[in-house]
Amino acid sequence: MLDEAFEYLEERKKREPSFTYEIIVVDDGSKDSTTKVALKYVEKHGVELIRVLTLTKNRGKGGAVRMGMFSSRGKQLLMVDADGATRFSDLTKVQNGLHKIINGK
Repeated sequence: MLDEAFEYLEERKKREPSFTYEIIVVDDGSKDSTTKVALKYVEKHGVELIRVLTLTKNRGKGGAVRMGMFSSRGKQLLMVDADGATRFSDLTKVQNGLHKIINGK
């Protein structure tokens, strides 16, 4: 999933040079290798583009989302689950919809 995210975001950045992004991976106290895998992406892409939050206690989806949002440096925040239910190509549609709401158009 992170490969798909980086591919989409980097391609968008090439098309729109002013576009910026950050990816925040929240490991909500999982017993799998989520943090280990995510840290490999940090090594590859750097902490300016991807950060990993490892919660020692499971806070549930709402708590994990809140931690990720509070840790973000962005102005517009969108989240996706790791299950791949959201297509990254749909993020532009969501962002355009938010832009219309914010600007009243």
